[in-house]
Amino acid sequence: MFAARRVERLLLRRDDPDVPLYLVRWPGLVAALITAADEDDLVDILDETANPEGCTWSVYRGPVCIEFTLNAAVNIDEKDEPRQRPLERDQIRIGDVSRICNRDTMTATIPGDSDTAYKMVESITRTAFPAVHAVVDTPRETLPEAQVRAALQAELDVLVKSSWQHEQTKRRADPDSRIAATMGTSPRLIAHWNKQRAAAEERARDAPPPKKPTRPSGKPGPKKPTRTR
Repeated sequence: MFAARRVERLLLRRDDPDVPLYLVRWPGLVAALITAADEDDLVDILDETANPEGCTWSVYRGPVCIEFTLNAAVNIDEKDEPRQRPLERDQIRIGDVSRICNRDTMTATIPGDSDTAYKMVESITRTAFPAVHAVVDTPRETLPEAQVRAALQAELDVLVKSSWQHEQTKRRADPDSRIAATMGTSPRLIAHWNKQRAAAEERARDAPPPKKPTRPSGKPGPKKPTRTR
């Protein structure tokens, strides 16, 4: 049932510019930017990675500047220094490509010399990691290590709270929580899947019965003769 629902969602997901972009804070020191049709769809997407219980999120409207690099080693033989002529193809040598061979195709990085990327980091940190943002939001070039450690400890309190949520889910007796505990996911996601299944069954009941096939003339075909003993 749940596997079929996930396949249906993947097929229906569309590249729609109006689909919101969510900033997700995982219980640990990780944040993510994810597009989803709505919050239920977002929880379903988060479940692809890990248990979404304990995650928080909000719609993100800040800047986005991320670079994606293919995981291949490339070396360029420079004949002149500085370069005096256009690059030729035989100057480019492709080295290790084992990561791509193992389907580890690319790496996402934040460019360090981009003003837009800096604003993105500042915006995400302010929302997802407020304790850290309160420490780094200063013109000082170097931050006191003790303050940074205290801020990180405050951020990790979210992880402790999430752990307690997981244990409470295991102890609940309602069907959604019992299934969620077995599957290692959120009761909200189980409830969403059940709602989708009920809606699909309701649509199937309301659908008109299929019409009987007719001959090309539009008249029903002849009845099959009945056997007599």
